[in-house]
Amino acid sequence: MPSRTPPPRADRHPWARTAHAAWVAAMLVALWAPTPRGGGFLPPGSDKVVHALLFAVLTVLARLRGASPGRALVEAAVLAVVSEVGQALADDVLFGPLGLPPAGRTADPWDAMADLAGAAMGLGVVRRRAGAGARRNGRDSNPR
Repeated sequence: MPSRTPPPRADRHPWARTAHAAWVAAMLVALWAPTPRGGGFLPPGSDKVVHALLFAVLTVLARLRGASPGRALVEAAVLAVVSEVGQALADDVLFGPLGLPPAGRTADPWDAMADLAGAAMGLGVVRRRAGAGARRNGRDSNPR
């Protein structure tokens, strides 16, 4: 039976709750901000990689603040849906009523899939690091 990795203790990372909240806020700003004219500085097609990286960091921070893997994944899934719905509604609900130019954002289900893939990668990184730490400290019940 494979050993289960316990979640990181929240009290070992007191900064993680604040970092997680700040990351969520920064993600929403980045995902809802108007698209740069001319496509920005990223190469075409890199959008999905950016989504995956944002959500990988999100789940790492969620685990460091003490969330279980399931909770971290559910939180990421909810944020993926919220961010895509927000992108679909940004022009009509936020930018238009404030008299701002359109953001030019659109909802994309593939972005949500990239978000979830990134969240899973983040969980894998935490699990791998926790397992490596346990082996270094002699706590591995199944040494290799």
